[in-house]
Amino acid sequence: MRVLGIDLAAKADNPTGFATWSGGAIECWSEPADDQRVLRLATQARVVVIDAPLTPSDGPFRRRDERFREFAPVLPLTLPGMRRLLRRGVRLAERLRRRGVRVYETFPRAAERRLSLRGECPDEHARDAALCCGVGVAIVEGWAETFGRKPRAALPGRRETLRVRARSAPPA
Repeated sequence: MRVLGIDLAAKADNPTGFATWSGGAIECWSEPADDQRVLRLATQARVVVIDAPLTPSDGPFRRRDERFREFAPVLPLTLPGMRRLLRRGVRLAERLRRRGVRVYETFPRAAERRLSLRGECPDEHARDAALCCGVGVAIVEGWAETFGRKPRAALPGRRETLRVRARSAPPA
């Protein structure tokens, strides 16, 4: 797979959305996933785009959140659930970067202002992962806007419609 999109859950026992792209339609699904499962899938991709904060902040918002907020409201990092998601996202992003994976952060509510999905996703987590994967497609194909320090954040640089389909079963 060339791109993996992840709608990361703050807790491993909650559904995490996944979406893959290898040059055709984006395939999406969701499942509870511990860190090892996320790492196993992510290390198979060239580019991983995650819906989770991947850089810490001293306050409720980071500089990259300003860009995301131009498109949609962003939750502050001071909320307990967002703090858990931040810790998990930072930990996973660092482990992936050490393994040589190109990791980006995105925000699906902002990305969907430029991306349209044609097809079906099984649930909202898989749909958000498909939007993350669409940002990854934009990165690989050269029409993404990237910003911030590593791990960089990204949004689609133009309007596009991408085909999606629900995957019948997650990969082993």
